[in-house]
Amino acid sequence: MKGSLKARKALLALAAASMTLSNATAAAFAMEESFEEEGTVVSFQANETTDEVSVPVAVGESTIKDIQASLTEQKDRLAKETNAAMKEQIQDYIDQLETQLKRYEMVPMYRLYNPNSGEHFYTKDTTERQNLIGIGWKDESVGWYAPVNIGDPVYRLYNGKGRTGEHHYTRNKEERDKLIAAGWTDEGIGWNSMYAPNEDVNSQPVYRQYNPNEYANNHNYTTSKTENDTLVKLGWKEEGIGWYGLIRYLKQPVDGGFTYFDQEDNKTLAGWNSFDAATFYMDPNNANKCATGSYQIDGKYYLFNDEGHLQRGNVEYQGERYFLDAGTGEALTGFTLLEPSQADGHYRYVYLDDTGKAVRNQSVNGMEFDGSGYKTNLTPDEAIQIEALEVLDSCGHDLGAAFDWTAKNIAYKHYNPEYFAANPGMSREQTYALVGFQQRVGNMYVYAQVYAELAKALGYQAKMVPGYIKTTSGKAEHAWVEIVVDGKKYICDPEMYAKADGFPRNYCYMQPADKTTFVYNPE
Repeated sequence: MKGSLKARKALLALAAASMTLSNATAAAFAMEESFEEEGTVVSFQANETTDEVSVPVAVGESTIKDIQASLTEQKDRLAKETNAAMKEQIQDYIDQLETQLKRYEMVPMYRLYNPNSGEHFYTKDTTERQNLIGIGWKDESVGWYAPVNIGDPVYRLYNGKGRTGEHHYTRNKEERDKLIAAGWTDEGIGWNSMYAPNEDVNSQPVYRQYNPNEYANNHNYTTSKTENDTLVKLGWKEEGIGWYGLIRYLKQPVDGGFTYFDQEDNKTLAGWNSFDAATFYMDPNNANKCATGSYQIDGKYYLFNDEGHLQRGNVEYQGERYFLDAGTGEALTGFTLLEPSQADGHYRYVYLDDTGKAVRNQSVNGMEFDGSGYKTNLTPDEAIQIEALEVLDSCGHDLGAAFDWTAKNIAYKHYNPEYFAANPGMSREQTYALVGFQQRVGNMYVYAQVYAELAKALGYQAKMVPGYIKTTSGKAEHAWVEIVVDGKKYICDPEMYAKADGFPRNYCYMQPADKTTFVYNPE
């Protein structure tokens, strides 16, 4: 290798000082590599035959932990070294290592909310934060972490016009200058933006949204993609990435995966951890590597995206669709009825494997599933269950509310015969229930069966009872509901309540079976 050793050292030192941890091919320290200069070997280890000390060389992957370990080693070496020239070079090396560490010094950015004006406010100033909390602002904890020593400036501006005033934040100088020209007050640099993720894996986006329905205080900023997407669904305009923050714990490459490292405690995270608006699992049985993809933990499956974020609800991942518990993220399994929040706003049946992955565009045991994973050939009982649940969602999950809904939302219709035949492939009970739910018309049998299905959907033992009711002239064909509550049998008669104006509700609702106002005789 030709050229001056000191010149090569200077170039290597410059390269090391500018390295990022995301640059895997230029972010390590020489452990075995050496240079030859006029017969002298210069290696990572200081030796007795040279006054040179090694510098960072690009031969692999480094981590914060590597840098800290090297820094400790070099400081120990400096304390023991007596040669002045060697001490100077070791100190230069220490300075380079400390420069690398300073890159990842961060400050928490606090997020606060004014319930009176609707403004979200962001500051790194703890005194400002406490003052705002003291006058009624809601503390929303840490929004993200900003780099202290590097990055691009994020400008803070204030508009004092209007009832409450408002702040705006941007790293765009042109936007800042236009607002100043329009009368906004320049409040300087609020904090720094980290570089983009393609420059450093420890960068994370802060998303910006705009509310077109508000005149002021109409921007929101968040690291949470879920919050961003929810606001967009509610009508906010997606404005991309406002700036970048630093992830709370630094991402470290290891054995084809990655871990997260806590700078303050000088340790790799392990087990379940939540930070930066996400939940992670670092597997203690796998070198604390961060779980990605479908992952089994304590016998249960969970799904993590490529960044290690725990997924919840309905998720598309690598061309497959997964259904996961909205709270815990645990995979739903087997033949499952999804709630509207888990599907597309409706109740849907799906068939899921042990990982929560849905069967799509195929049949299983005679059940047909479409491209979304939803069952298309519902049985009568499945269709009735969905209809009943949707009604309860609209009127309230309560026996009384369900009774009133049945009486008020089904229009009376006379049939001949009244006890009409079942549809092909269905029982009478299934037929009456679907007529009532889907057509919103029916006679006493329909009223009774609909209410019985609503009560069963609420978890009660209930059934439609065909028979007769005693009248002044003898008896009349009729149907009602028997329902068991706390071990006692009650009679409910939604059709009587719907048709007979003037009857008190308690004549028809939840009367003890042995003390009814009307005389009911089953067939």
